[in-house]
Amino acid sequence: EVTLTSQDDDWSDAYNRCVAKGDTTSIAWLRQSYLENAAEFLRLGREEERIAFGHEIPNVLLLHATDFTTLMLPDLLHLLREEGFRFQSLAKVESNPAYALDAHTGLPEGGPFPNLFMNSRHLKYPAFKPEPVKELDAVCRQEVLAAP
Repeated sequence: EVTLTSQDDDWSDAYNRCVAKGDTTSIAWLRQSYLENAAEFLRLGREEERIAFGHEIPNVLLLHATDFTTLMLPDLLHLLREEGFRFQSLAKVESNPAYALDAHTGLPEGGPFPNLFMNSRHLKYPAFKPEPVKELDAVCRQEVLAAP
């Protein structure tokens, strides 16, 4: 079960567009916004665990195999370590009793393990800063030139 995700693959198309344009300023923004978003999702995931289970549980982090996620992996690992995360085998993590629980519900679009429990128990989600979807969609788009 995935407990943490940061929608890391949402940066992929924007990154590919910026690389194609050679736009290093926008790539720098992508890097910064990616890490800010990851930090927010880590905070949110931990808070959801405290709401759903009464405490934090060992985590399974979902990452996608994109060029940008690969580029950002060293910085993401640094952030995780700064936030106090340490790494263990999947078998060790999933031996935690929380993973034996059954949420009795699913999310229509899927979602992290704690969210299943929050939905089934009708618990209130904490406030969070949403990812910069519009900005990601707009960055490094080719300009359309008007016909003379």
